[in-house]
Amino acid sequence: MSKSHRRRQVLVDRRLQLRLIGWLTLITLCALVFQAGLFLSALADVATLASSDPQIAFEQALRSGTRMLFVSVAAVLPLMVIVGTLAAFRIAGPLYRIQQFLEDVVAGKAPADCALRKDDELTRLRDLVNAATAEQRQRDAARNERATESESGSEPETRAA
Repeated sequence: MSKSHRRRQVLVDRRLQLRLIGWLTLITLCALVFQAGLFLSALADVATLASSDPQIAFEQALRSGTRMLFVSVAAVLPLMVIVGTLAAFRIAGPLYRIQQFLEDVVAGKAPADCALRKDDELTRLRDLVNAATAEQRQRDAARNERATESESGSEPETRAA
């Protein structure tokens, strides 16, 4: 890969990427703190048993480890699903709307500007798509209007003849 083709910025869309990184980091930190609390609690239980019977302590450690795993998954998985779903709606939804908009432009339907919800991400992309397609949409609208006028204008002549 040549030097001119290398990407110079690590964060392409700084605001979006930093927000996603922040949310994922926060979830990871919460999961680690939760996991550490479970681990320390289990370790304290095992330590009290270790002095009396090492075999029982070992079995307790296995049960505690399994319980920690299940409790951690049960606590963290729903949080990850919720955050993932919200991110998908705010990113995948706008991508879908922009794709539908571009398909309409290609089909010559001359839609109005592409619109996204207020809180959606990718508004910069939407603005660029609107700007890039504005001239073509205006041409398509004018052509469609002329075609409609010629169709409506030719009907009375056909009837009169």
